[in-house]
Amino acid sequence: MVTERGEELCIHCPNTGSMLNCMQPDGRVWFSRSADPRRKLPGTWELSETPHGRLACINTARANPLVEEALRDGVIAELAGFDGLRREVRYGQENSRIDFCLA
Repeated sequence: MVTERGEELCIHCPNTGSMLNCMQPDGRVWFSRSADPRRKLPGTWELSETPHGRLACINTARANPLVEEALRDGVIAELAGFDGLRREVRYGQENSRIDFCLA
């Protein structure tokens, strides 16, 4: 990756999925830097502009905190008005874990 200042960086990609539709040559990316000397790479790939001009969240650790913030702030109209929100809840006969449980 080359920054706007011309720096060439090798950054961490925390997404283990196929990235074929998430990036294009000379496409814009957003990344975070870290000064932690224990890190192998100096930054983390956060977002990418797709070939269709949309944003793709590359850092999968960011998705649930962003959704939780949107739920708590009532940003998602269809899911607004719930009194309770719990994360990583066991649910159903299968005892599967769900990301969010609204009550």
